[in-house]
Amino acid sequence: EDIQLPPVVKTPEEVKALQEYCKTAFQELWDETLRSHAIDADTIILILRSMNTQILPKVSKPILFSDFIIGAYNIVDNVVGKLDHKKIVLSIHALSSLFVLLTNHGLDYTSINFYEKLYRLLEYLENIFRMEEKEKFLRLMELSIKSPMLPASIAASFMKKLLRIILNKHMAQASLTIWAISFVC
Repeated sequence: EDIQLPPVVKTPEEVKALQEYCKTAFQELWDETLRSHAIDADTIILILRSMNTQILPKVSKPILFSDFIIGAYNIVDNVVGKLDHKKIVLSIHALSSLFVLLTNHGLDYTSINFYEKLYRLLEYLENIFRMEEKEKFLRLMELSIKSPMLPASIAASFMKKLLRIILNKHMAQASLTIWAISFVC
């Protein structure tokens, strides 16, 4: 199908209409790309890395990406046994994008088990601390635990598990311990 460009815009209303037109076209482009191509894990990671800054803010209905993001996470969720580096990275980026949809676009966290998925990732904390995505994960963890959506009892469960892992795995670096304790204060 040929793309029809609108005429030159002059009024604020025309500018707004053009912006919405561009967001819708960008959304349709991504939707078609994600549905019509078999995408490998490396490409999914590249897409998820730019999802929060380059894709979601520039489309008309970001919530429509939830199926793709949940599907990307479910690749990891269906793994039996230990996760490899690539799958942990994919998990972190998928959960980060889901968090944006939860907090900015009204996605229901109970329907996607967001906090259960994040809680499960704590098992790989030692591996995460050796990854490039360490800061992204820590920021996601901090924002998630401090979120008003999270009941205090679940936040306490996160803290208990986080501190247990830090102490049991001899990861009790001063900065990590202070970071974990800062959630309580």
